[in-house]
Amino acid sequence: MRVCLISDRSFTNREYRLVRRLKVGLLDEGVQVVHAIPAEGLKNAPSDLTQVVQWDDRGRYFSRKGQAASCIRALQRINLPESQQPTTGPIDVIEVWGDTAWPMSLEIAVETDAVLVLHAWRARSLEMIPKIERMAERDHPDLRAVWITPDDTFLACARSVAHRWPVRCIPWGVHAPQGPRGFPRGNQPIAACIIATGDDADACCRAIRGIAPVVTGSARDFLVFLDEMAVERHPRVWKTAEQAGLLERLSVIADMESRRDLVLRSDLLIVPEVLHSHRSFLLDALATGMVVLTPETPDVDAIRDETVIRLSSTASAAWEDALRRVVEHPEQADELTRSAHEWVTRSRRVHEQISRTLETYEALFSQEPIEFPAGAGPKSGRSIP
Repeated sequence: MRVCLISDRSFTNREYRLVRRLKVGLLDEGVQVVHAIPAEGLKNAPSDLTQVVQWDDRGRYFSRKGQAASCIRALQRINLPESQQPTTGPIDVIEVWGDTAWPMSLEIAVETDAVLVLHAWRARSLEMIPKIERMAERDHPDLRAVWITPDDTFLACARSVAHRWPVRCIPWGVHAPQGPRGFPRGNQPIAACIIATGDDADACCRAIRGIAPVVTGSARDFLVFLDEMAVERHPRVWKTAEQAGLLERLSVIADMESRRDLVLRSDLLIVPEVLHSHRSFLLDALATGMVVLTPETPDVDAIRDETVIRLSSTASAAWEDALRRVVEHPEQADELTRSAHEWVTRSRRVHEQISRTLETYEALFSQEPIEFPAGAGPKSGRSIP
């Protein structure tokens, strides 16, 4: 089977590790994989694990048809061997990570006679589903496709808005070490990472003001690494850190989310903003034994009592209390990280993600029933378009 993975600029920069794990798993199963990425300006270029083609997401091609034609020409030049699937084009499956690439991907799938796999991993993606389905209904009524969500919460949301194509849940997988490391004891130094998009500067400022008394009042080396994106978008986040007396212990790190090695060597992960999207850095943190502090959110299944410290209030006092309890009671921190590690190893395994992905590919070609959204049945009496 020939699969083209398409990732947009945001997803390629931030989640290249997740895509790499998927590529490795598919290659191990004998799948021929091509990775289509934006043409320039990437912070993290994909490895040479698979063949790479480029598509222009800015400047040269202003229409989705122009973008698609450019990508198709690149796929034809690669000239992958023919597969056993009944497709007439150069590729069998188009799998898309990043909703900004969805419109272009419709055109590629139609022109190559491929099936389409679309991942909805953030709130904005869910909002776009009806628009994409209307576009397909109008221009490409015979297109075969499926929506994929990374957990059951997003699955339910997607089913409530998807009425043309089926929806399936494939949780993201991560590699977990044998066991979580213990939280620092005694005079051991502590390192905390604050990851933020900058979408909610007020939330970042409240968290910084909250943790500052614990950090500056500690007799131990207590280092804080702050995501540059929060400071870059809102200079008052830096001003808040300065006013809180944190600067001597604070380092600003560029591209923190993609520089996963630095994050995972820290002891604490602080996520000030309410997450409305899935991020594999959260799963990696849980797998390696980081203590995660984050506001409650109904949108992400991984944020639960057995995995993270959930703050019902994002007031500065709540952040101070939560961090102080972790530092002063490391045995409770260890209990939480063991529970989080067990949850990840049980529920977020890489091989399960690969297995479900392959099942989805096969179902699209074999006419096996894929679970349809509530209230929506197969079109024209067919199990899958």
